[in-house]
Amino acid sequence: MKVVLVSHCSALKAGGEPAAKLRVNALPRGSVREVANEWRRRVRSARRRVCAQDLYRGAGAGLMRDVRESFGGAWYIVSAGHGLVNCRARIPSYDLSVSRGPSSVLRRLKGPARRSSDWWKALTSGNPNPLKRLVERECEALVVIALSARYLSMVKHELALLSDRALRQVRIVGVRPEALTPRLRKAAMPYDRRLNSSRSGASGGEVTFAQRAAVHFLNICKKAKALARDCVHHARLVTRALSPLRSPRRKRRTKVSDARIMGLIRRVKRTSLRTLHGGLRWLRHEQGIACEQSRFARLWAKAKA
Repeated sequence: MKVVLVSHCSALKAGGEPAAKLRVNALPRGSVREVANEWRRRVRSARRRVCAQDLYRGAGAGLMRDVRESFGGAWYIVSAGHGLVNCRARIPSYDLSVSRGPSSVLRRLKGPARRSSDWWKALTSGNPNPLKRLVERECEALVVIALSARYLSMVKHELALLSDRALRQVRIVGVRPEALTPRLRKAAMPYDRRLNSSRSGASGGEVTFAQRAAVHFLNICKKAKALARDCVHHARLVTRALSPLRSPRRKRRTKVSDARIMGLIRRVKRTSLRTLHGGLRWLRHEQGIACEQSRFARLWAKAKA
């Protein structure tokens, strides 16, 4: 059975620094429509482009590349800067998100429409409901949607528009089913923090939870030869796989200043850890320091300058 993956973008990007005009702080403030129109104009005029599957370099994106190679099919990325992107499309690098932090486009919006879903509707106004149309187009595929809670909130109004028949081919992983409407809950797989157990075979950081859940889900379905089964059967497979596991204790990481992290970045760059992702992993897991991907990417680039 064909598998179609849908995951969110990542703050870690390859291809060098984005053009100044494609940084969220360079956008004028305005209504959601005004800001979206200006952003689309800037994206259209950008010359330097890279294949989307090569642009996104976070650990979650790496998992999606690997599972796509294993299962074939297609991979689409929900991007706050480009809409729904085929992994083979060529797009410019950019610095814009709907997550908390300095890169959030929601900070540039004026007026009542300041939700991530408002931004998505304005961004995709020339080609509305792209996720809904993707699911309907891939009517014979299993569509696995691996989005963080924030990115799922941005597009879940599109999933609510799906017919019952189309929704039956969707599996939502990475968010608690209770966070969804009763109708969408039927498509959600019952993943929780037990996936983070070292015994799950899919442990990792919280930022990659949705993508790790997608990999785990597809692997247990493949092992059971059950890719073509219904939601109820798939949910039982997940429940059975998680039942012997226990949630690990949350690790408390220390919050430090930008200056402190910059000093550590310069130190780690003199060692064998020369990649951005390797540096972030070292900072979190070996130094026990809390740092968001977007913040670390900004400080990494600054330390390199």
